[in-house]
Amino acid sequence: MTKEEFLNELTAIAGTTKKISEKTLLADIPEWDSLAAMSTVSFFEEKLKKEIDLGTIEQMKTVSDLMKAAGL
Repeated sequence: MTKEEFLNELTAIAGTTKKISEKTLLADIPEWDSLAAMSTVSFFEEKLKKEIDLGTIEQMKTVSDLMKAAGL
């Protein structure tokens, strides 16, 4: 998966129309909530084949943190 594909997937998960980049703070995405975080856990497991727990995702501050966890 490319970085652009990851960003597109994260945009869809959050259900936002806001432009998301690696530097975006998750707290700055109005639609980022616990449901988006749980959906991100599923995304990691199903599409990236990586195990990550909700607590880890909730501790992340930026999109870049998520990308690092995804190996991008």
